[in-house]
Amino acid sequence: MRYLLWIIALLWIPLWAEDEVVFVGDKAYPTVKEGIRYEGVSEIGFGEKQAMETVMKQAFKVGPLRGGLDLNLSYDSRGDVPEKRKGFIRIGFAEFEKSNIFLRYSPISRATFGYGLLVNKFTSMDQRCYFGRLGTSDNNLQFILTPTKLGITRLRLKIGKSKIGATVAWDDNADPSLGQAKGGYSFDMEVPLHKIGIYATAEWAKLRDFGEGASIGLLFRKSGWEWSNQFLIYGENFVPSYYDMYYLVSPANLNTEKRQGIYSELSKKFLQDKMMA
Repeated sequence: MRYLLWIIALLWIPLWAEDEVVFVGDKAYPTVKEGIRYEGVSEIGFGEKQAMETVMKQAFKVGPLRGGLDLNLSYDSRGDVPEKRKGFIRIGFAEFEKSNIFLRYSPISRATFGYGLLVNKFTSMDQRCYFGRLGTSDNNLQFILTPTKLGITRLRLKIGKSKIGATVAWDDNADPSLGQAKGGYSFDMEVPLHKIGIYATAEWAKLRDFGEGASIGLLFRKSGWEWSNQFLIYGENFVPSYYDMYYLVSPANLNTEKRQGIYSELSKKFLQDKMMA
């Protein structure tokens, strides 16, 4: 019972084997068409000095290429003649999609691969990173490359009605002496057992120079509802979902003991803003 409470309270992981990547960026450019959408002007006064800032959103679409630019111009105003102070042009997002190739440059809101035992709801914060998917929705190779030298690759295959996947992560800036893993890898699979939507699931993950963990269970999936029951086994120095929403801020402490237990979850999946499977 103690192990079960540990897992439910501290070590939640998603239990459906559908890769999900949700991006940040194109909400500011709702039309994504050629032309400039005027965003606004703000003025702030400081004694005799007055700063004026103009921000514009430039959206574009050229064949398979689409994206958006942020244009910022700032002025100091003394008297009647404004004096240009500074400005910048920044890529909001850029993506290329044609046939079985999809490339994207923008922040990532969240990314989950497999059942999330290794990569679960990872976010790049405000950092723009590179994402790529080569192949179809069932058979593909995906990758995430961040400015912090963290990289994640994912291979997903469908054999008959079964699905298998492999995920590899590496971080050149991680320091094992500080309890940080320099990378990890995982393998997962999903096998249908009945036409009504029952699947056998399994995933195994290993953190480089640290521990390993596994999950085995049954998943019922019907009309967007998912009910999963998993037996979880975590070894010493292993934390599930190590690459999560907090990883770039503060990686999890890997000084942990062995633990195991049963996890059951009922969930409903809704539409996402931008999702790649």
